[in-house]
Amino acid sequence: ETVQDISRLLHHPSTNSKRIVIIAIEGTWRNARRMVSKLEPHIPRIAIHDGDIFWRSGNEATLTKSILSPLRRQRGGPDGNLCTAEAVIAALVGLGMSQEDGTQLLRLVETKIDLTRRYQGKPTISGA
Repeated sequence: ETVQDISRLLHHPSTNSKRIVIIAIEGTWRNARRMVSKLEPHIPRIAIHDGDIFWRSGNEATLTKSILSPLRRQRGGPDGNLCTAEAVIAALVGLGMSQEDGTQLLRLVETKIDLTRRYQGKPTISGA
């Protein structure tokens, strides 16, 4: 299902509950696929499409890079793959959280990445 499908379902008058739980699978792509395959089949999966990634629209510099790409050890995968935090933020904004709040969350993730890179003795993403 898409983020828009879930959002329509939540806002439909016949829906009794407006509560949703997002299960974010964290791990390498291989491990995440294994974990997802063990989830009960009745649990809906949300597909994140390019249109759901609001921070990439119109910004050529970030159209294909995940904010986590500087820390990734595994190479060879598509640059457009999202990290878990980016996927969750895209889902939350698609479900009704403001883009401003989503942007603030992304900045917090970038701060964490910068701190990790600084600890590793590598240049930070933000240049700070």
